[in-house]
Amino acid sequence: MADIGTAIQQIMQTDPNITAITAVNAGGSIVMQTENWDLSADLGGVLDLWRAGGGGSLSIQGISYICLEAIPERLIGTNVKGQGHIVGVKVGNGMIIAYISPQGEPRSALQTMVETTKGVNL
Repeated sequence: MADIGTAIQQIMQTDPNITAITAVNAGGSIVMQTENWDLSADLGGVLDLWRAGGGGSLSIQGISYICLEAIPERLIGTNVKGQGHIVGVKVGNGMIIAYISPQGEPRSALQTMVETTKGVNL
């Protein structure tokens, strides 16, 4: 079984547009995050929106993202001013949430995240 730290490194190497990642366990606590991103203050709102099935927007570090999709397996949000995207995928009982640069493609990033985290459990 791969560990989450190795998986995060592989995700960011595979898709350079994925520039920040937070891993969250089943209880909603941060397990690990990249040094360039702190989701602590905004995590509750992100998880609430995801669990509610979307509708509306989420805010991370003062930037608003319109929620495009929120189903149990994944979350997709985008900033309408071109400031990037937020994606999340379920990993075991937990999840990983990532920031995707403006030139990145959210669905491609999600696919990379799903493939790279096979066998990882949070």
